[in-house]
Amino acid sequence: RPHWVGMSQTKSRALLAVVVLTVAGFAEAFYLPGVAPRKYVLGEQLMVKVNTLTSNLTPLQFDYYNVPFCEPKGGEKALPENIGEVLAGERTETSAYQCHTNVTRMCKVACRKEWTAANVDEFRDFAGARFRANMRLDNL
Repeated sequence: RPHWVGMSQTKSRALLAVVVLTVAGFAEAFYLPGVAPRKYVLGEQLMVKVNTLTSNLTPLQFDYYNVPFCEPKGGEKALPENIGEVLAGERTETSAYQCHTNVTRMCKVACRKEWTAANVDEFRDFAGARFRANMRLDNL
């Protein structure tokens, strides 16, 4: 028979309070680097990062810029990765897309490109294989 069976109601409440306060103390001390809350200024630009192209039909992953998407001015740049991204083989890069905090914008042209027939065929192949682009908005 467990030792808490037969405890008075007052003692069991006291024990529960000690357990809750102990657990709450540990929860308060827990911190993941890079996950700290951040306040944004009205209209502040958020970085849209691109990652990989993945499909539920194949385990293969491709770099985002394997498909002729719009590139940022000055070309794409590799961004620092955390240990999880390195172990997963993911590569994070800058993108041509722009977002700002608390700014409503329906549509904005990221770039204008002329695609060759080969570009269209390549894009069609990726779409047909159900590849999806993985993006992150300011690490959110």
